[in-house]
Amino acid sequence: MPKNSRSLLKAVSILMIFLGIPLAVWCIGLVNQATATYRYAGIGCFLAAILNALLPGAGIAGLVCASRDRTVPCRIIALIFLAICAVLTVLMLSFTVLTIPVTIVLLILYHKGAAGS
Repeated sequence: MPKNSRSLLKAVSILMIFLGIPLAVWCIGLVNQATATYRYAGIGCFLAAILNALLPGAGIAGLVCASRDRTVPCRIIALIFLAICAVLTVLMLSFTVLTIPVTIVLLILYHKGAAGS
């Protein structure tokens, strides 16, 4: 694993650890407004909050994988989370712009760091 990829994986993992819970709390705060606006947007915001609450666990896994040069689990985690983000985009409609972009950017960088390219 190249040193640049390892550094990127570690940096993004630390960001995921620190940003996961505040993003989840912010998504929970949007649930009532989303429910009043669109039918399934409230469920989507709640599921986005759960996804963001799981980011610190993925960040810890990224730090462990970066120290052991074993990044396949990190790539699988990133792809699963990105697939969940795609499903949430359909559920949340316009609330996607408010809740998901930070998560998607973090997950793309996480996958890029784990892929080693």
